[in-house]
Amino acid sequence: MSREKHFFFDTIFVDINKDKRYHKEKRIKKGHTKMQNIDDFIESLLVDKGIDVEPDIKEELKNEMKAKLLKEINEAAIRALSEEKAEELAKLVDDPEFTDEKLTEFIQQSGVDLTQITIDTALKFRNFYLGVGA
Repeated sequence: MSREKHFFFDTIFVDINKDKRYHKEKRIKKGHTKMQNIDDFIESLLVDKGIDVEPDIKEELKNEMKAKLLKEINEAAIRALSEEKAEELAKLVDDPEFTDEKLTEFIQQSGVDLTQITIDTALKFRNFYLGVGA
């Protein structure tokens, strides 16, 4: 399921404060730092990985990484739905009037802990990309 807009994924929380690059006032709780948005998260991955390429190549890489991360978060959120909610969603996505806003509302009201799913998925993505724990 690909969507142009990702309303509930615009802010993510990542466990990256170990290098103390982020100001104290941005700290959410011990070990977690709030990133301004997903673009900041992707940028931090490129910095942490030491990627230094031409701006146009970097922008393309960031767009590809963002699309992959958002796809993984979407898939994780859908996998977390109850069987009943997953069946309901399957019927809704075929409706041309089922907008991104309606998808966001559906997921948020489904009982799924979207914040935790986003955190877990972003951390797995970061660890995979940086080769942490491999």
